[in-house]
This record gives sequence, C-alpha cells and structure tokens, in this order.
Amino acid sequence: MALISETTDDGSNGGDPSKNPQEVENQNENPKEEDQEVEKLGPVTLYIPEDIAESILLLVERCNYPKLSLFSRSFHDVISMPELYQRRSQLGLTKPVLYALIRFRFRFPCWYILNRNVPRNISLRLTEVRSLPPMNLGSAVVTIGYHMYVIGGDNGRSRSTSDVFLINCRVHTCRSLPRMQRARYRSAARVIDGKIYVIGGCSKDVGDDWIEVFDTDTQTWSSVPVPSPLPIYKLGFPLSFHPPVSVPECLSTHLKIFQWQGYSGQNAEKEILKYILASSKCLKRAYISIEPRGRRKDIRKNKMRRELESVPRASLLYKLHFYT
Repeated sequence: MALISETTDDGSNGGDPSKNPQEVENQNENPKEEDQEVEKLGPVTLYIPEDIAESILLLVERCNYPKLSLFSRSFHDVISMPELYQRRSQLGLTKPVLYALIRFRFRFPCWYILNRNVPRNISLRLTEVRSLPPMNLGSAVVTIGYHMYVIGGDNGRSRSTSDVFLINCRVHTCRSLPRMQRARYRSAARVIDGKIYVIGGCSKDVGDDWIEVFDTDTQTWSSVPVPSPLPIYKLGFPLSFHPPVSVPECLSTHLKIFQWQGYSGQNAEKEILKYILASSKCLKRAYISIEPRGRRKDIRKNKMRRELESVPRASLLYKLHFYT
C-alpha cells in the first residue's frame, strides 16, 4: 500500500520490508465495473480556458482527476500543473489518497484506490484503477511526491525480475524505468535524500550489488559497497558485548531460527550467545558452527559443545544443532 500526497512533489514516503504490497485472495468474481460508461466517453474538443478549468477542478475531489484528464485536454493540462495542487493546499482541500495493490485469485495484482462514492452515498469503497497495468507479485513500492516506483517482484513464472515501473498518480499513467542490476523479490526499499535504496530480495548470497541505489535525476542504478562479513576479532579491535537495558521485541517474540558461523568461544561471544538463547522465547532451532582457535582444536571443540548445550534457554522448543 502507498499514501500519495496531492500537493507538490517535495514529499516522499518510503517502503518497508514489513509493508510490502498486500496480496489478497478472493474466491468471488472480480469487482463490479461501475464506471465503464464514464471511462468510454470521448474527449471534448471544445476549448476550456485554463482559469475556468482550474476553478472547476478545485471543486472536484482529487480521486476523480484521472477520469477528467481523459474528458478534456484542458483538464489534462491543468491537472499536470503543480500550481493546481499548491492552490488546493492553500484552500485546505488536500486529502491523502490510499493506493492498494491487491491480488485476486487467478489474476496479477492490480491497483485500487480507497475513496468515497458520493452519488451512491457509500462512505468508502475500493475502486480499481483500470488504466494501470497489472503489477508483479511481491514488488517493493516507494513514493516521491505524486510518483510511485514499483520495484522488482515475481513475473508470474516463479522468477524474480529486475523490472522497475514509474506510476504518475495524477493522471494514472505508467512507464518503464531502467532495470536494476539484480532481480529481486520481496526486497526492501526506502527513499533517502531523493534517492531510492533497494536492499535484499536476491536469490544469491550477499555480493557487491546486494544493495542498489537509483538516482531519480540521472535515471541510473549503482551498487552500494557492503562491508565484508569478516569475524570481528580479525578486524583489529577487541570484541566486547554490553547487553541492552531491555530485550528487543524482535528477539524476545519473533526470532525462531538462529545461525552463528565461526563461533570461536571468546568470552564476549559466550556472553552474546547466552543473552540470545536466554531472551528468545520463540526460538525453535539454533545452528552453530564452532571454529576454535589455537592448538588441540578437536578437544576444545568438544568442550565448547558441552558448554553450549548447558546454556540456559528461554524457549522450551529449542533445539541446538552443530555443523561444520
């Protein structure tokens, strides 16, 4: 889902891995097509002065602008002008618009708008935006002003895609943008300083292009360097651990599977592992790869295993697995 501001194009609203586009399964028939007659109207050839068109549009709800842009070229031009939205803001007529990407059974996800149906006296309803094409499942969405960027997803053949689309929410048009360097499904995206950062959603392990950034001015993608996942003791400074004042909720109520590769048994590592196991109430499985340093590694590895098996744990369903 995405909220669009109808004022200027200064604001931005970034996406989150927990707010990806909603997938709704429905066994009923597709939503009723209530507005086909309006959409089939041809454009009016009579010229309407811009000042009169603006006066009319100021009295009309923002959700009706896409249809009016098809009704008259004058309306289309005025709707594309930022002055109209600045004027609406000065008069206190602006309203946020909620866009939802919904998937019904046997269909690709399509865009819907939550708005009022004044003639039928219905307070709120979902209206399908038929002028926009279906989107990929599991796309990431961010907004910058009145533009929505739809990033990646599943192309319907169980394959991730690197496609990127730009949707103009004022006139409901869609066009393709340069592809990402990697295909992504259910990635996380965020707008920072006017640039779009996309993280994860890749089928491969972390690489140089695991994080990408899109420059909206130059319309180009570039990679963001990712620090090498070296063990901390190899970075040249001592490893220490200071437990937080309160246990994070993601650790206490959400962590179910935990993996530690390269556990060497240092004192700080022991404290970290004890804290995790003692705080994770929903933990089901923990995988630990023991890599002791120094001599007599086999003897030290067996001793470390016994120590870890005796560590107090918060989860009653917890199982500890060792691997190499």
